[in-house]
Amino acid sequence: MRTLIVATAVILFCLIMVPGASHAYEWDKQQYELGVKIGTIFAGEVWIDPPDRSFDTDSGTMFALRADSVVTPKMSMGMFIHQITNSTGGGDDITTTGIGATLKLRLTASPDLQIRPGVLFGYNFSIGSEAFKEDATGMEVGAFVEAAYHLQDGHMLTGELGFVAQPVGGNSDIDMTYGPTVYFLIGYAFGK
Repeated sequence: MRTLIVATAVILFCLIMVPGASHAYEWDKQQYELGVKIGTIFAGEVWIDPPDRSFDTDSGTMFALRADSVVTPKMSMGMFIHQITNSTGGGDDITTTGIGATLKLRLTASPDLQIRPGVLFGYNFSIGSEAFKEDATGMEVGAFVEAAYHLQDGHMLTGELGFVAQPVGGNSDIDMTYGPTVYFLIGYAFGK
């Protein structure tokens, strides 16, 4: 929760105190964008079979790196890598690393603001829980809405609200899945 409060304060500070560009940003001429984000993933539930049981996970941290290529002025395709760290109610720490692809629409809301709804598809590697004894892997899917606020010269403040889920996964001993889990990230991006 503290991460969410700090992230909101940073966004508000930048929007109020950091001057915008002296001219409107030309979103339609952008070719690529690189970004880094940090935030929180909220509590969720993980299912393990056998023994056909579920356990709750606490809120945790999420760190993401993104690279996007603008294929048309209204759409981009990209790659991501993110790491989620949270724990179960029993105190086991779980670290999940995901790598995959994104597809985003790029909707210009104002000269300095773009709204970008999108989807992601990836592959997860989960380690560190007594619940599944050995490392587990799985397919990750999700959807999100990203906002990019242009500060100046291609530098942007970004925020993202979305969810991730693992509908299929596990290891040789168990199946491990989890339903949609909400996350919130803020960060910095550079585009040209």
